[in-house]
Amino acid sequence: MRIQNVFKKKVFLRAKKRVLAQFSSPYCWFRQQFVALHRSPAPPPYSAMRPHIIILLLLLQVAGSSVYAQLASPVIYSEKKAIYQQNFNDLPNGGSFTLTGKGPHTFSQSPFLLSGLTGWEFMHKSGTATNAVFAIGAGTSTSAGVYSIGATGNTDRGLGMLAAGSGVYSFGILLTNQTGSSLNTISGSFSAEQWRKGGSGNKNTWMGKYATGLMNSINQPNLLAHTSMNFSSIQFTTGAGSLNGNNLENQTNIQFSIIGIDWKNGEQLLLRWDDVDETGSDDLVAIDNFSFSADFDTSNNTVTIDTLYALAPQLSNADTIQYSFKAGGDISGLSTSNFALITEGLTNAAITSISGTGNEYLIHVYTGIGEGKLVLGINNNSNLIPGLSGLPFFSIDTQWIDKIKPLQIDFSSHNDSLLKAGDTLQLKLLFSESVYLDSNSSIKYLPITIGGNNRQAAYYDGNNSNQLLFNYIIQEGEKDKDGIGIANNFNPNQLIIKDQAENLANINLLSSVIQYIQVDGTSIQFQFPTDTMLIQCNNNDSIDIGALLAIDATVAGEELNWQIVQAPTHWFSSLQNFSTVSNGSNTSPSQWKVHSQYSLVKDSMLVRVSNGITSANKKIILQSLSWIGNVDSNWNNPQNWCNTLVPSDSAVISISADALHQPILSGVNSIKQLHLLSGAKLQITGTLKISDIMSGDSLSIDATNATIELNGKNSQIINGQLFKENLIEQLVLKNTAGAQMNHRLIINGSLQLAAGNLFTNESLYLSETASIAASAAGTQIIGRLHAANILGKKAVGSYLVGHPFNQSISFNSWTNKPTIFYNNPLLNTDSCSIETGWQAVNFSNDSASNDWKKYQGIRWNILPNQASNLWPAYFTGSIQMGAQQIVLNNTGNGFNLIANPYLSPVNTGTFNRSAKVSAYKYIWNPLLGNKGGYMALPFTQKHILNPFEAYILLTDSSAANEITITEASKSIEWNKGLSEDYQEGAGYYSTIDLMSNQTLHDRFIIREQSGARNGKDSLDAIKLMNPGINIFSKISEGIKLAIDSRLFQQQTIIPIELTNAVEGNYRFQIFDAFMPTAFKLVLYDNYTNKSLSLIKDSSYAFSITSDTLSKANNRFYIGKFVPQASSPLVNLLTVKIYPNPAKNELKVIFKSAVTAHSSIRLYHLSGTLVKTIQVGSMQQGLVSIPIGDISNGQYYIQVISGTNQQNIPFIKQ
Repeated sequence: MRIQNVFKKKVFLRAKKRVLAQFSSPYCWFRQQFVALHRSPAPPPYSAMRPHIIILLLLLQVAGSSVYAQLASPVIYSEKKAIYQQNFNDLPNGGSFTLTGKGPHTFSQSPFLLSGLTGWEFMHKSGTATNAVFAIGAGTSTSAGVYSIGATGNTDRGLGMLAAGSGVYSFGILLTNQTGSSLNTISGSFSAEQWRKGGSGNKNTWMGKYATGLMNSINQPNLLAHTSMNFSSIQFTTGAGSLNGNNLENQTNIQFSIIGIDWKNGEQLLLRWDDVDETGSDDLVAIDNFSFSADFDTSNNTVTIDTLYALAPQLSNADTIQYSFKAGGDISGLSTSNFALITEGLTNAAITSISGTGNEYLIHVYTGIGEGKLVLGINNNSNLIPGLSGLPFFSIDTQWIDKIKPLQIDFSSHNDSLLKAGDTLQLKLLFSESVYLDSNSSIKYLPITIGGNNRQAAYYDGNNSNQLLFNYIIQEGEKDKDGIGIANNFNPNQLIIKDQAENLANINLLSSVIQYIQVDGTSIQFQFPTDTMLIQCNNNDSIDIGALLAIDATVAGEELNWQIVQAPTHWFSSLQNFSTVSNGSNTSPSQWKVHSQYSLVKDSMLVRVSNGITSANKKIILQSLSWIGNVDSNWNNPQNWCNTLVPSDSAVISISADALHQPILSGVNSIKQLHLLSGAKLQITGTLKISDIMSGDSLSIDATNATIELNGKNSQIINGQLFKENLIEQLVLKNTAGAQMNHRLIINGSLQLAAGNLFTNESLYLSETASIAASAAGTQIIGRLHAANILGKKAVGSYLVGHPFNQSISFNSWTNKPTIFYNNPLLNTDSCSIETGWQAVNFSNDSASNDWKKYQGIRWNILPNQASNLWPAYFTGSIQMGAQQIVLNNTGNGFNLIANPYLSPVNTGTFNRSAKVSAYKYIWNPLLGNKGGYMALPFTQKHILNPFEAYILLTDSSAANEITITEASKSIEWNKGLSEDYQEGAGYYSTIDLMSNQTLHDRFIIREQSGARNGKDSLDAIKLMNPGINIFSKISEGIKLAIDSRLFQQQTIIPIELTNAVEGNYRFQIFDAFMPTAFKLVLYDNYTNKSLSLIKDSSYAFSITSDTLSKANNRFYIGKFVPQASSPLVNLLTVKIYPNPAKNELKVIFKSAVTAHSSIRLYHLSGTLVKTIQVGSMQQGLVSIPIGDISNGQYYIQVISGTNQQNIPFIKQ
């Protein structure tokens, strides 16, 4: 047949000249029949396999009550070609089962007792769970276990499993061959149904395996994998959920067949499927409609031997080699007894083991001892390959084995007895066979000694021959009168020489063989004899010139001496001479260093070396370069620098006064050192970051508009004498090792400690425009500094001030004492106590009690013709850094004058307050009125407090009364003298300014706040009385408010009072407002019977005259707007009350222009409604109102008749 001939040709080509016995023609028929069965889409109908159905005899054994691992009840397979089928519909579709142990668990035994599933078992293969799990499901569960799977309540079931960390499972079937003879072919099929998609995006695979032999459960080791039994998930995209495994899109049909097995009569066949815990959540797939059949193929079909060849190189010295064996079909039970070795020249060679499955195997062979060849062949089929004939069959290639090391026969040299410089020393190694120097050899030379110095005779030629040549060229100055030799440190194992089989040669080198060869070198000379220029460009590191002074090899033991015969002028040399004894090789001085002494003048030095007989001179030209300045003054122009590169942060800069242009540094630049040579200048308008030292003439650096940053790793020194006017605009310390100051240095802008401590040595001065910016945690200014006395330049007026030092300031040494006042917070209990409580400091006796204390705010008056120029120009002390916690003093209500604790502007809106500190702060505004005044602002509202300023806080408790100020409160913004305007959030409010002649005298604010009371509460700001005119509301307790918070209502009445107002013209100006529209509140003037709408930018002009009524405290109030009639209100509604003051009863007479519904309301002055009397529809009348039951105080009577309204105040006694 054609297929048979092709097979013969294939084998013939592989075997070259060998003759292979022909296989019989039925082989081709068997292959065709197997392929047809394997590719069949579904199991053939029974009639296609046999003319009738064979009923299988099942051993139905009832298990005991134990549910631990159970002995199997295999299916009895009693007739060849019989078909076993299983649809798993006997599996339960409800209920639950509890199992003990991991199994195997048999379905035909307790607790299942399913006789229709005899032979089927499952087990918990791995995982953290102790017991196996069996469950009934429809694909909704994610728990690990074996499942009776199907639609809920439906008897159509499948057997599936789902893996997780708690459990990975296997199930399978055991069958016993009772046909009376061996079976060698099995086939089967089943449906794989997917009931759940885990959503991991990974395809899950269940592995099919089999075995034959005597077995009593599915828990067996060393099963043979058979990929055609595998099944996988059909749906494996992301997104988890249950599926209907009965739908065709969720099913696949699996067919498998295994040939060449040896299933003996009475033995068991195990078919098992193993799950794997895949990455992510696993899928659940079940098997259903399982079908199985087995037979013994007695036809002449054969399985071919595809290949049998060695995997080792043709020549090898390996102890073990492998052969590849591949058959044309799957076989099992292959062992070493099926193979044989033919050897020649080798002893003890043997076949050691077989590995592999299916049709591919590796045969492992021990190659034995000695040198020779071997061939592997199949000499015993043992029925492993049915129908195979023509055995034995041997490998087509002969494997050569060589385990004998090559022998070194000789080591020699053909050279003369004396070699000169430039001569080639050649050494030869002779071997018993062809060898080569391995490329992986750690050395590829023969180590020799010349004059006691190690040298290397490098490999030259001879690989793949029996001799290897090594060469060394004699160098100038080498000498060896005693003869060369092999280096004492030579390790033969480092020289890897092998034969063609990779056997390693043993190397033996004897010095006596080559010791007859002598070497004679010549005179002393520098290794680099020509003049050499050394250039330092933007660095000042010492240069080691030892290598430049090296001499060529001399005789070992010779005494050598180097001496400076011409010293440099502007460079420093660490040595003047150096002596040593030659070691026979290149010799040089050690640790001979030179460096520039900050000079840009070209210099030179001449060094002479001598061995006592001859000598040589070496000239070294020395040049230090840095700023050249040939183009312009721009520091950032590369053409101005020695190497046409702008210096880096490691540069050492030297600037000469001889440069055409002196540098101007702008932008940000970093260097290591800066040296301004005599007469040189540097102007800095940007930022200079320096990590080491600065040097130069006094006043040589103009940094009046510069930032200097010290960012080294070792402590740095900053010398104030270097800088023009001893002044720097900004200084930044960014050095964890800190910095020291020497000589006076003035900071005109800011000082910041980003890292490290600054030691002032009392040399640090900060001008009136300078501040200490927010600095890093843990940084400190150690030592005293001097802060400019800004008060000496203040205009005439009163100022609230405090100082930033952490100790008191004494005035005892001042010859001209200031006019200052302090205030006792223990006495500051009401609106007037601050202004009336100022106590002048008595300087008549020098005393510590007169000191200006830490955190203490004081009042400093600048008087006309004050001799402030006699005051000290600077305050001196240790400055405060880091977080500051200030505890307020109090008894009851206590106003405290608190200093800005930092030498920096601070935003008081960022301070933190304790619960008992008022929600308002009081700022002194020297521009308010004619004498200055206090303005109330919310505690959290932004307000910049400059250095040496103070402000006022209120507390009403001896506990929880502290404020905390941190470095984060520091601001780069200064208060330019503008007062902060009150800022409201989202509520209703109105800001009322009291003005005269364009001067703001005072400000009053009403605001609506949820939870506010008409009386005093924490939402109100108590009024601090100004030395000039005041405006405020006055509530029932007699408390004056600067900010009055309450609920706005139609009956709201807010009495407004003015104090200290002299006769003249005034104006109420609504600076800002946002008021309700449902009803309108206005400011009423009882004296003129006019009103002011509380609308932004509206104003009302009024006068205070000699008329006492114009000065009355009850002249103004805020209440509901009542529309004006076209005629005067007195003609529309006339109201009179008596007596006033009243004690028990108040009589009210009213007359209206028309009859209308009328009512009378009695209000407390605070706006609280006390009584309401409904008069009814009347035009006029007299009403008596009993008032004996109300408290004494100020009240209002409000008469309403139709749309008209009159408000009249009275006093209850």
